[in-house]
Amino acid sequence: SSMEAAFGGLITAANFNAGSSLMWHQIPMVTAATDVFLTLLSRLYILYSEQKKRRETTTMTITQHRLQVTPNRRFLQHADGTPFFYLGDTAWELFHRLNREEATLYLSNRAQKGFTVIQAVVLAQLGGLTVPNPYGDLPLVKGNPAQPNEAYFRHVDFIVKKAEELGLYVGMLPTWGSHWALGKAAFNPTNARQYGKFLGQRYKDKPIIWILGGDRSVTNDDERAIGNTKRRTRVETNAA
Repeated sequence: SSMEAAFGGLITAANFNAGSSLMWHQIPMVTAATDVFLTLLSRLYILYSEQKKRRETTTMTITQHRLQVTPNRRFLQHADGTPFFYLGDTAWELFHRLNREEATLYLSNRAQKGFTVIQAVVLAQLGGLTVPNPYGDLPLVKGNPAQPNEAYFRHVDFIVKKAEELGLYVGMLPTWGSHWALGKAAFNPTNARQYGKFLGQRYKDKPIIWILGGDRSVTNDDERAIGNTKRRTRVETNAA
């Protein structure tokens, strides 16, 4: 695959550059840095290969696609303790702009290239609440997060299911930051909880990695309350 070729090319180039010039070997710091780089790259390739083999030889089940935080709180791993290799591609507008045929083509392409995570946002940044998806559906009824539009989320369902079939995880942002930033926010702590519960219940058995993001920094306690409410609600729902 193209990803394997990229890994192989990097390793070959690093080996060539490390061994082709006497001058480089006369600089211990450069030699040590090259050795560290080669070791890291080799380990990443092994991890990538193991995860690719897992995806090709097994169909993900609810148990298999459950991820855990490692005991040192620094990494993700599968339920059986094997490391999870997070190789993500960002497609923020995936749910909002692509139809089902386009989404299928895109996801298939990324799976073939060895990606493991597709990062997308449910309430998109660019016209996410006012511009309909390719089927004419907006995500919320009257712009209210407490009233998700079932037709819109059937399209999200399709994409999540297709990703699962291809062995991909979805790094799902519930909303872009502009929709909860005060002054132009669609969210408050009450409807944030309702929306978070809706998402948590709908996708709790799917290969989802929840992401709180959207290019906004929390600037006050009210904004923090909205974010914390959505996070706690999804955690409570997933644990139920």
